[in-house]
Amino acid sequence: MTSLLALSSLASLAQTDDRMDLRILGQQIATEKNSLDLLHAHQRLHNYLLGYAEYLLFELNAGRILNGEHLNQIKEGLSVYGISSLELYKSLSERESDIESLTLRTHLTESYFAIYKAYTDDSLLRKVIKDQLEFTLNNLDQFNQLKELLLNSESIEALESKIKKVTFNEQDKSYQEIIKSSVSYSLIENNVELKSYFKIEGHFQDRLNSLLSSIANGLSRAFGTLIGGIEWRSGHIYQNKAFKIELEKSLKPLDILFEKKSFKLTDKTIPGNWGHTAIWLGTKQQLLDLGLWGEAELAPFREQIENGNSIFEMRKWGTQFDSLENFLNLDEIAVTRVKDIKVRTKSELLRVFELLSEQFDKGYDFGFDAMATTKITCTEVIMLSYGAINWPADKVLGRLAITPNNMAEIAVWNNTPVEFVSYHQAKDLHDIKSLSKEEFAKVIDYRLKPGFSDQYEKVNRVCKNKRYRRQGAIRMRRTCHDEYEDVNYYGPSLF
Repeated sequence: MTSLLALSSLASLAQTDDRMDLRILGQQIATEKNSLDLLHAHQRLHNYLLGYAEYLLFELNAGRILNGEHLNQIKEGLSVYGISSLELYKSLSERESDIESLTLRTHLTESYFAIYKAYTDDSLLRKVIKDQLEFTLNNLDQFNQLKELLLNSESIEALESKIKKVTFNEQDKSYQEIIKSSVSYSLIENNVELKSYFKIEGHFQDRLNSLLSSIANGLSRAFGTLIGGIEWRSGHIYQNKAFKIELEKSLKPLDILFEKKSFKLTDKTIPGNWGHTAIWLGTKQQLLDLGLWGEAELAPFREQIENGNSIFEMRKWGTQFDSLENFLNLDEIAVTRVKDIKVRTKSELLRVFELLSEQFDKGYDFGFDAMATTKITCTEVIMLSYGAINWPADKVLGRLAITPNNMAEIAVWNNTPVEFVSYHQAKDLHDIKSLSKEEFAKVIDYRLKPGFSDQYEKVNRVCKNKRYRRQGAIRMRRTCHDEYEDVNYYGPSLF
Protein backbone atom coordinates (compact mmCIF):
# COMPACT_ATOMS: atom_id res chain seq x y z
CA MET A 1 0.00 0.00 0.00
CA THR A 2 1.48 3.33 -1.01
CA SER A 3 1.96 5.63 1.94
CA LEU A 4 1.20 9.29 2.48
CA LEU A 5 4.74 10.08 3.58
CA ALA A 6 7.93 9.65 1.61
CA LEU A 7 8.96 5.98 1.52
CA SER A 8 12.46 6.72 2.78
CA SER A 9 11.17 8.39 5.92
CA LEU A 10 8.73 5.53 6.52
CA ALA A 11 11.51 2.97 6.31
CA SER A 12 13.48 4.74 8.99
CA LEU A 13 10.41 5.03 11.19
CA ALA A 14 9.64 1.31 10.85
CA GLN A 15 13.14 0.39 11.91
CA THR A 16 12.86 2.28 15.18
CA ASP A 17 9.35 1.18 16.20
CA ASP A 18 9.73 -2.56 16.79
CA ARG A 19 9.61 -1.99 20.55
CA MET A 20 7.11 0.83 20.46
CA ASP A 21 5.08 1.55 23.58
CA LEU A 22 1.66 1.68 21.98
CA ARG A 23 -0.06 3.31 24.94
CA ILE A 24 2.42 6.20 25.05
CA LEU A 25 2.09 6.75 21.31
CA GLY A 26 -1.70 6.70 21.63
CA GLN A 27 -1.49 9.41 24.31
CA GLN A 28 0.80 11.47 22.08
CA ILE A 29 -1.70 11.27 19.20
CA ALA A 30 -4.56 12.22 21.54
CA THR A 31 -2.80 15.35 22.80
CA GLU A 32 -0.94 16.55 19.69
CA LYS A 33 -2.38 19.75 18.20
CA ASN A 34 -0.05 20.50 15.29
CA SER A 35 -1.45 18.79 12.20
CA LEU A 36 1.87 17.70 10.69
CA ASP A 37 3.21 16.38 13.99
CA LEU A 38 -0.09 14.58 14.55
CA LEU A 39 0.09 13.01 11.11
CA HIS A 40 3.66 11.82 11.70
CA ALA A 41 2.75 10.33 15.07
CA HIS A 42 -0.27 8.54 13.61
CA GLN A 43 1.86 7.33 10.70
CA ARG A 44 4.27 5.73 13.18
CA LEU A 45 1.40 3.76 14.69
CA HIS A 46 0.23 2.84 11.18
CA ASN A 47 3.71 1.60 10.20
CA TYR A 48 4.00 -0.48 13.35
CA LEU A 49 0.65 -2.21 12.89
CA LEU A 50 1.26 -2.94 9.20
CA GLY A 51 4.66 -4.42 10.04
CA TYR A 52 3.16 -6.46 12.86
CA ALA A 53 0.44 -7.85 10.55
CA GLU A 54 3.13 -8.97 8.10
CA TYR A 55 5.02 -10.63 10.95
CA LEU A 56 1.87 -12.42 12.18
CA LEU A 57 1.11 -13.71 8.70
CA PHE A 58 4.65 -15.07 8.46
CA GLU A 59 4.12 -16.95 11.73
CA LEU A 60 0.74 -18.33 10.68
CA ASN A 61 1.87 -19.35 7.21
CA ALA A 62 4.82 -21.17 8.79
CA GLY A 63 2.26 -23.28 10.67
CA ARG A 64 2.97 -21.76 14.08
CA ILE A 65 0.29 -20.96 16.62
CA LEU A 66 0.11 -17.35 17.80
CA ASN A 67 1.16 -17.10 21.46
CA GLY A 68 -0.36 -15.01 24.22
CA GLU A 69 1.96 -12.07 23.60
CA HIS A 70 0.93 -11.97 19.94
CA LEU A 71 -2.78 -12.03 20.80
CA ASN A 72 -2.43 -9.35 23.46
CA GLN A 73 -0.41 -7.16 21.12
CA ILE A 74 -3.10 -7.42 18.44
CA LYS A 75 -5.75 -6.40 20.96
CA GLU A 76 -3.71 -3.50 22.36
CA GLY A 77 -2.55 -2.29 18.95
CA LEU A 78 -6.00 -2.22 17.37
CA SER A 79 -7.49 -0.69 20.51
CA VAL A 80 -4.95 2.16 20.58
CA TYR A 81 -5.34 2.64 16.83
CA GLY A 82 -9.14 2.74 17.06
CA ILE A 83 -9.29 5.16 19.98
CA SER A 84 -6.65 7.57 18.65
CA SER A 85 -7.96 7.46 15.07
CA LEU A 86 -11.53 8.15 16.16
CA GLU A 87 -10.33 11.17 18.16
CA LEU A 88 -8.41 12.35 15.10
CA TYR A 89 -11.54 11.94 12.97
CA LYS A 90 -13.64 13.96 15.43
CA SER A 91 -11.07 16.77 15.35
CA LEU A 92 -11.09 17.23 11.57
CA SER A 93 -13.66 20.02 11.67
CA GLU A 94 -11.53 21.92 14.20
CA ARG A 95 -8.48 22.26 11.93
CA GLU A 96 -7.42 25.81 11.05
CA SER A 97 -7.67 25.28 7.29
CA ASP A 98 -9.52 23.05 4.86
CA ILE A 99 -6.22 21.78 3.48
CA GLU A 100 -5.16 20.52 6.92
CA SER A 101 -8.48 18.75 7.40
CA LEU A 102 -8.33 17.18 3.92
CA THR A 103 -4.74 16.00 4.44
CA LEU A 104 -5.58 14.29 7.72
CA ARG A 105 -8.83 12.83 6.36
CA THR A 106 -7.05 11.41 3.32
CA HIS A 107 -4.36 9.93 5.52
CA LEU A 108 -6.86 8.50 7.98
CA THR A 109 -9.01 6.88 5.27
CA GLU A 110 -6.05 5.29 3.53
CA SER A 111 -4.44 4.25 6.81
CA TYR A 112 -7.57 2.57 8.16
CA PHE A 113 -8.25 0.79 4.88
CA ALA A 114 -4.67 -0.54 4.79
CA ILE A 115 -4.75 -1.69 8.43
CA TYR A 116 -8.18 -3.31 8.06
CA LYS A 117 -7.12 -5.19 4.91
CA ALA A 118 -3.79 -6.26 6.43
CA TYR A 119 -5.53 -7.87 9.41
CA THR A 120 -8.55 -9.34 7.62
CA ASP A 121 -7.56 -10.43 4.10
CA ASP A 122 -5.94 -13.66 5.31
CA SER A 123 -8.55 -16.13 6.59
CA LEU A 124 -6.47 -17.35 9.56
CA LEU A 125 -5.65 -13.88 10.86
CA ARG A 126 -9.18 -12.65 10.09
CA LYS A 127 -10.57 -15.37 12.35
CA VAL A 128 -8.40 -14.10 15.21
CA ILE A 129 -9.43 -10.48 14.60
CA LYS A 130 -13.16 -11.25 14.37
CA ASP A 131 -12.97 -13.12 17.65
CA GLN A 132 -11.24 -10.20 19.38
CA LEU A 133 -13.72 -7.68 17.99
CA GLU A 134 -16.59 -9.64 19.56
CA PHE A 135 -15.42 -9.16 23.16
CA THR A 136 -16.65 -5.78 24.38
CA LEU A 137 -14.04 -5.48 27.14
CA ASN A 138 -11.28 -5.54 24.50
CA ASN A 139 -12.13 -1.89 23.81
CA LEU A 140 -12.26 -2.38 20.05
CA ASP A 141 -15.61 -0.69 19.40
CA GLN A 142 -13.85 2.39 18.03
CA PHE A 143 -11.91 0.30 15.51
CA ASN A 144 -15.19 -1.11 14.17
CA GLN A 145 -16.84 2.30 14.22
CA LEU A 146 -14.15 3.76 11.96
CA LYS A 147 -15.16 1.41 9.16
CA GLU A 148 -18.67 2.87 9.15
CA LEU A 149 -17.40 6.46 9.33
CA LEU A 150 -14.58 6.33 6.81
CA LEU A 151 -15.43 3.64 4.26
CA ASN A 152 -19.12 4.15 3.61
CA SER A 153 -20.05 5.30 0.09
CA GLU A 154 -20.97 8.86 1.10
CA SER A 155 -17.65 9.42 2.91
CA ILE A 156 -15.59 8.07 0.02
CA GLU A 157 -17.52 10.16 -2.52
CA ALA A 158 -17.07 13.27 -0.36
CA LEU A 159 -13.32 12.61 -0.08
CA GLU A 160 -13.06 12.21 -3.86
CA SER A 161 -14.96 15.43 -4.45
CA LYS A 162 -12.73 17.41 -2.07
CA ILE A 163 -9.50 16.09 -3.59
CA LYS A 164 -10.73 16.98 -7.09
CA LYS A 165 -11.54 20.53 -6.00
CA VAL A 166 -8.47 21.18 -3.84
CA THR A 167 -6.27 24.16 -4.65
CA PHE A 168 -2.87 24.73 -3.09
CA ASN A 169 -1.26 27.95 -1.88
CA GLU A 170 2.45 28.57 -1.40
CA GLN A 171 2.15 28.12 2.37
CA ASP A 172 0.48 24.72 1.83
CA LYS A 173 3.60 23.13 0.37
CA SER A 174 3.91 20.40 3.05
CA TYR A 175 0.26 19.44 2.77
CA GLN A 176 0.43 19.54 -1.02
CA GLU A 177 3.34 17.08 -1.02
CA ILE A 178 1.47 14.68 1.26
CA ILE A 179 -1.80 14.77 -0.67
CA LYS A 180 -0.09 14.40 -4.05
CA SER A 181 1.80 11.32 -2.79
CA SER A 182 -1.41 9.66 -1.59
CA VAL A 183 -3.09 6.65 -3.18
CA SER A 184 -6.34 8.60 -3.50
CA TYR A 185 -4.78 11.44 -5.49
CA SER A 186 -3.06 8.96 -7.82
CA LEU A 187 -6.30 7.07 -8.43
CA ILE A 188 -8.24 10.25 -9.20
CA GLU A 189 -5.51 11.40 -11.60
CA ASN A 190 -5.94 8.09 -13.41
CA ASN A 191 -9.73 8.46 -13.56
CA VAL A 192 -10.38 5.64 -11.10
CA GLU A 193 -13.34 6.09 -8.75
CA LEU A 194 -12.28 5.86 -5.10
CA LYS A 195 -15.28 3.73 -4.15
CA SER A 196 -14.04 0.98 -6.47
CA TYR A 197 -10.76 0.92 -4.53
CA PHE A 198 -11.93 1.41 -0.92
CA LYS A 199 -14.14 -1.66 -0.94
CA ILE A 200 -14.46 -4.23 1.86
CA GLU A 201 -15.33 -7.71 0.63
CA GLY A 202 -17.65 -10.07 2.49
CA HIS A 203 -16.48 -13.59 3.31
CA PHE A 204 -19.14 -16.27 2.81
CA GLN A 205 -16.81 -19.02 4.06
CA ASP A 206 -16.56 -17.20 7.41
CA ARG A 207 -20.33 -17.46 7.88
CA LEU A 208 -20.24 -21.16 7.07
CA ASN A 209 -17.29 -21.75 9.42
CA SER A 210 -19.08 -19.78 12.15
CA LEU A 211 -22.16 -21.98 11.78
CA LEU A 212 -20.11 -25.19 11.92
CA SER A 213 -18.16 -23.84 14.89
CA SER A 214 -21.38 -23.00 16.74
CA ILE A 215 -22.69 -26.53 16.17
CA ALA A 216 -19.42 -28.11 17.39
CA ASN A 217 -19.28 -25.81 20.43
CA GLY A 218 -22.90 -26.59 21.28
CA LEU A 219 -22.32 -30.33 21.12
CA SER A 220 -19.19 -30.03 23.24
CA ARG A 221 -21.01 -27.88 25.81
CA ALA A 222 -23.95 -30.31 25.96
CA PHE A 223 -21.63 -33.29 26.40
CA GLY A 224 -19.63 -31.50 29.11
CA THR A 225 -22.81 -30.55 30.96
CA LEU A 226 -24.13 -34.10 30.72
CA ILE A 227 -21.10 -35.83 32.22
CA GLY A 228 -19.45 -32.94 34.09
CA GLY A 229 -20.93 -33.79 37.49
CA ILE A 230 -20.34 -37.53 37.34
CA GLU A 231 -17.79 -38.68 39.92
CA TRP A 232 -17.77 -41.66 42.28
CA ARG A 233 -15.53 -40.71 45.20
CA SER A 234 -13.29 -37.99 46.62
CA GLY A 235 -9.66 -37.59 45.64
CA HIS A 236 -7.03 -39.71 47.38
CA ILE A 237 -5.01 -36.58 48.29
CA TYR A 238 -8.04 -34.69 49.66
CA GLN A 239 -7.91 -33.37 53.26
CA ASN A 240 -4.34 -34.46 53.96
CA LYS A 241 -3.30 -31.45 56.06
CA ALA A 242 0.36 -32.42 56.39
CA PHE A 243 0.76 -32.73 52.61
CA LYS A 244 -1.11 -29.49 52.02
CA ILE A 245 1.25 -27.61 54.37
CA GLU A 246 4.38 -29.05 52.75
CA LEU A 247 3.15 -28.39 49.24
CA GLU A 248 2.25 -24.78 50.04
CA LYS A 249 5.77 -24.20 51.38
CA SER A 250 7.21 -25.27 48.03
CA LEU A 251 4.95 -23.11 45.86
CA LYS A 252 5.98 -19.73 44.49
CA PRO A 253 3.79 -17.02 42.94
CA LEU A 254 2.60 -17.84 39.40
CA ASP A 255 3.49 -21.54 39.60
CA ILE A 256 1.38 -23.72 37.30
CA LEU A 257 -0.63 -26.55 38.89
CA PHE A 258 -1.77 -29.72 37.11
CA GLU A 259 -4.70 -31.81 38.25
CA LYS A 260 -5.75 -35.42 37.64
CA LYS A 261 -9.05 -36.73 38.99
CA SER A 262 -9.30 -40.42 38.11
CA PHE A 263 -12.71 -40.55 39.81
CA LYS A 264 -14.35 -38.03 37.47
CA LEU A 265 -15.87 -39.07 34.13
CA THR A 266 -14.64 -35.96 32.30
CA ASP A 267 -11.08 -37.07 33.09
CA LYS A 268 -11.60 -39.99 30.69
CA THR A 269 -12.55 -37.67 27.82
CA ILE A 270 -9.50 -35.37 27.95
CA PRO A 271 -6.44 -36.55 25.99
CA GLY A 272 -3.39 -37.30 28.14
CA ASN A 273 -2.76 -37.76 31.82
CA TRP A 274 -3.64 -34.26 33.02
CA GLY A 275 -7.19 -32.93 32.98
CA HIS A 276 -6.85 -29.35 34.24
CA THR A 277 -4.42 -26.53 34.96
CA ALA A 278 -4.57 -23.69 37.47
CA ILE A 279 -2.38 -20.86 38.76
CA TRP A 280 -0.94 -20.37 42.23
CA LEU A 281 -1.15 -16.60 42.75
CA GLY A 282 0.92 -16.66 45.93
CA THR A 283 0.19 -15.88 49.56
CA LYS A 284 -0.05 -12.35 50.91
CA GLN A 285 3.38 -12.70 52.51
CA GLN A 286 4.98 -13.95 49.30
CA LEU A 287 3.55 -11.02 47.36
CA LEU A 288 4.61 -8.57 50.08
CA ASP A 289 8.13 -9.96 49.84
CA LEU A 290 8.10 -9.30 46.10
CA GLY A 291 6.86 -5.74 46.60
CA LEU A 292 3.67 -6.45 44.63
CA TRP A 293 0.95 -6.58 47.27
CA GLY A 294 0.04 -2.87 47.38
CA GLU A 295 0.12 -2.29 43.63
CA ALA A 296 -3.04 -1.50 41.64
CA GLU A 297 -2.70 -4.64 39.51
CA LEU A 298 -3.19 -6.78 42.64
CA ALA A 299 -6.45 -5.04 43.62
CA PRO A 300 -8.71 -7.63 41.92
CA PHE A 301 -6.91 -10.45 43.78
CA ARG A 302 -6.18 -9.13 47.27
CA GLU A 303 -9.44 -10.00 49.03
CA GLN A 304 -9.49 -13.55 47.67
CA ILE A 305 -5.84 -14.15 48.57
CA GLU A 306 -6.39 -12.81 52.11
CA ASN A 307 -9.29 -15.27 52.42
CA GLY A 308 -6.97 -18.15 51.52
CA ASN A 309 -8.09 -18.48 47.90
CA SER A 310 -4.72 -18.22 46.18
CA ILE A 311 -5.60 -20.42 43.21
CA PHE A 312 -7.02 -18.82 40.05
CA GLU A 313 -8.48 -21.03 37.34
CA MET A 314 -10.96 -21.41 34.52
CA ARG A 315 -13.59 -24.12 34.98
CA LYS A 316 -16.41 -24.96 32.59
CA TRP A 317 -18.71 -22.53 34.42
CA GLY A 318 -16.20 -19.66 34.32
CA THR A 319 -13.19 -18.25 36.12
CA GLN A 320 -12.96 -18.72 39.86
CA PHE A 321 -10.69 -18.58 42.89
CA ASP A 322 -10.08 -21.60 45.09
CA SER A 323 -8.15 -22.58 48.18
CA LEU A 324 -5.33 -25.09 47.99
CA GLU A 325 -7.27 -27.27 50.44
CA ASN A 326 -10.27 -27.55 48.11
CA PHE A 327 -8.13 -27.86 45.00
CA LEU A 328 -6.41 -30.93 46.44
CA ASN A 329 -9.55 -33.02 45.93
CA LEU A 330 -7.62 -35.04 43.34
CA ASP A 331 -5.40 -38.08 42.85
CA GLU A 332 -2.35 -36.53 41.23
CA ILE A 333 -0.86 -33.05 41.23
CA ALA A 334 2.21 -31.65 39.48
CA VAL A 335 3.83 -28.23 39.58
CA THR A 336 5.83 -26.47 36.88
CA ARG A 337 7.34 -22.98 36.84
CA VAL A 338 8.20 -20.54 34.08
CA LYS A 339 11.94 -20.21 34.61
CA ASP A 340 12.31 -16.48 34.16
CA ILE A 341 9.45 -15.62 36.55
CA LYS A 342 11.99 -15.40 39.39
CA VAL A 343 14.07 -12.81 37.50
CA ARG A 344 11.29 -10.78 35.89
CA THR A 345 11.15 -7.15 36.93
CA LYS A 346 8.40 -5.85 39.18
CA SER A 347 6.61 -4.23 36.23
CA GLU A 348 6.80 -7.48 34.24
CA LEU A 349 5.26 -9.45 37.11
CA LEU A 350 2.53 -6.86 37.52
CA ARG A 351 1.80 -7.19 33.81
CA VAL A 352 1.07 -10.91 34.35
CA PHE A 353 -1.44 -10.06 37.09
CA GLU A 354 -2.99 -7.36 34.88
CA LEU A 355 -3.47 -9.87 32.07
CA LEU A 356 -4.86 -12.47 34.48
CA SER A 357 -7.48 -9.97 35.64
CA GLU A 358 -8.52 -9.41 32.01
CA GLN A 359 -9.69 -13.03 31.87
CA PHE A 360 -12.29 -12.63 34.67
CA ASP A 361 -15.41 -12.06 32.58
CA LYS A 362 -14.72 -14.57 29.82
CA GLY A 363 -16.67 -17.77 29.30
CA TYR A 364 -15.36 -21.28 28.73
CA ASP A 365 -14.18 -22.15 25.23
CA PHE A 366 -15.99 -25.38 24.38
CA GLY A 367 -14.47 -25.11 20.89
CA PHE A 368 -10.93 -25.46 22.33
CA ASP A 369 -9.47 -22.89 19.92
CA ALA A 370 -6.20 -21.58 21.34
CA MET A 371 -6.24 -18.48 19.12
CA ALA A 372 -9.77 -17.46 20.12
CA THR A 373 -9.60 -15.10 23.11
CA THR A 374 -13.29 -14.22 23.60
CA LYS A 375 -13.79 -17.56 25.34
CA ILE A 376 -10.94 -19.49 26.89
CA THR A 377 -9.93 -22.79 28.50
CA CYS A 378 -7.90 -23.37 31.66
CA THR A 379 -4.63 -23.49 29.69
CA GLU A 380 -5.47 -20.38 27.68
CA VAL A 381 -5.63 -18.29 30.88
CA ILE A 382 -1.94 -19.09 31.30
CA MET A 383 -1.08 -18.76 27.61
CA LEU A 384 -2.62 -15.26 27.45
CA SER A 385 -1.00 -14.03 30.66
CA TYR A 386 2.54 -15.36 30.88
CA GLY A 387 4.11 -13.60 27.91
CA ALA A 388 5.89 -14.74 24.76
CA ILE A 389 6.03 -18.50 25.32
CA ASN A 390 5.30 -20.86 22.44
CA TRP A 391 3.24 -23.52 24.20
CA PRO A 392 2.79 -26.79 22.29
CA ALA A 393 -0.61 -27.52 20.79
CA ASP A 394 -2.59 -30.42 19.31
CA LYS A 395 -5.60 -30.64 17.02
CA VAL A 396 -8.89 -30.91 18.96
CA LEU A 397 -12.21 -30.68 17.07
CA GLY A 398 -10.22 -29.60 14.03
CA ARG A 399 -8.60 -26.63 15.80
CA LEU A 400 -5.23 -26.05 17.43
CA ALA A 401 -5.77 -26.45 21.17
CA ILE A 402 -3.44 -26.31 24.15
CA THR A 403 -4.41 -29.24 26.36
CA PRO A 404 -3.21 -29.61 29.97
CA ASN A 405 -0.93 -32.40 28.74
CA ASN A 406 0.58 -30.01 26.17
CA MET A 407 1.26 -27.48 28.88
CA ALA A 408 2.90 -30.16 31.02
CA GLU A 409 5.12 -31.65 28.34
CA ILE A 410 6.96 -28.42 27.59
CA ALA A 411 8.69 -28.88 30.99
CA VAL A 412 10.64 -31.89 29.65
CA TRP A 413 11.63 -30.38 26.28
CA ASN A 414 15.20 -29.42 25.48
CA ASN A 415 15.97 -25.68 25.91
CA THR A 416 12.58 -25.19 27.57
CA PRO A 417 11.53 -21.94 29.30
CA VAL A 418 9.51 -24.00 31.83
CA GLU A 419 10.93 -26.18 34.61
CA PHE A 420 9.57 -29.18 36.48
CA VAL A 421 9.05 -28.52 40.20
CA SER A 422 7.26 -31.52 41.69
CA TYR A 423 4.91 -34.43 41.04
CA HIS A 424 2.76 -36.19 43.66
CA GLN A 425 0.49 -39.19 43.23
CA ALA A 426 -1.86 -41.15 45.50
CA LYS A 427 -3.30 -44.46 44.29
CA ASP A 428 -4.93 -45.08 47.67
CA LEU A 429 -6.41 -42.71 50.23
CA HIS A 430 -3.65 -40.48 51.68
CA ASP A 431 -0.93 -42.80 50.38
CA ILE A 432 0.90 -39.94 48.68
CA LYS A 433 4.15 -40.52 46.86
CA SER A 434 6.46 -37.79 45.65
CA LEU A 435 7.72 -38.83 42.24
CA SER A 436 10.66 -37.79 40.10
CA LYS A 437 10.83 -35.79 36.89
CA GLU A 438 11.42 -39.07 35.10
CA GLU A 439 8.07 -40.40 36.40
CA PHE A 440 6.42 -37.11 35.45
CA ALA A 441 7.81 -37.53 31.93
CA LYS A 442 6.57 -41.11 31.74
CA VAL A 443 2.90 -40.26 32.33
CA ILE A 444 2.99 -37.73 29.46
CA ASP A 445 4.63 -40.24 27.08
CA TYR A 446 8.25 -39.14 27.35
CA ARG A 447 11.28 -41.07 28.58
CA LEU A 448 14.74 -40.22 29.85
CA LYS A 449 17.03 -40.35 26.85
CA PRO A 450 19.49 -43.25 27.16
CA GLY A 451 22.93 -42.04 28.23
CA PHE A 452 21.66 -38.67 29.50
CA SER A 453 20.78 -37.53 33.01
CA ASP A 454 18.34 -34.75 32.14
CA GLN A 455 17.32 -35.01 28.50
CA TYR A 456 14.02 -36.52 27.46
CA GLU A 457 12.54 -37.80 24.24
CA LYS A 458 8.95 -38.29 23.18
CA VAL A 459 7.65 -41.84 22.90
CA ASN A 460 5.43 -42.21 19.83
CA ARG A 461 3.45 -45.43 19.55
CA VAL A 462 3.27 -46.37 15.86
CA CYS A 463 0.84 -49.06 14.72
CA LYS A 464 0.30 -50.54 11.26
CA ASN A 465 -1.89 -53.21 9.74
CA LYS A 466 0.14 -55.89 7.95
CA ARG A 467 -1.09 -58.57 5.64
CA TYR A 468 -0.16 -62.21 6.19
CA ARG A 469 -1.29 -65.52 4.73
CA ARG A 470 -2.88 -68.19 6.90
CA GLN A 471 -4.34 -71.42 5.54
CA GLY A 472 -4.38 -69.91 2.09
CA ALA A 473 -6.33 -66.79 3.12
CA ILE A 474 -5.00 -63.21 3.36
CA ARG A 475 -5.48 -61.85 6.86
CA MET A 476 -4.54 -58.63 8.64
CA ARG A 477 -2.44 -58.32 11.77
CA ARG A 478 -1.94 -55.06 13.69
CA THR A 479 1.66 -54.56 14.83
CA CYS A 480 2.91 -51.74 17.02
CA HIS A 481 6.30 -50.39 18.03
CA ASP A 482 7.70 -47.31 19.77
CA GLU A 483 9.62 -44.58 18.02
CA TYR A 484 11.55 -41.88 19.87
CA GLU A 485 11.74 -38.21 19.04
CA ASP A 486 13.93 -35.39 20.37
CA VAL A 487 11.73 -32.37 21.06
CA ASN A 488 13.37 -28.95 21.22
CA TYR A 489 11.73 -25.71 22.26
CA TYR A 490 11.92 -22.84 19.80
CA GLY A 491 10.93 -19.44 21.06
CA PRO A 492 8.92 -16.98 18.97
CA SER A 493 10.74 -15.26 16.14
CA LEU A 494 11.48 -11.62 16.83
CA PHE A 495 9.48 -8.76 15.34
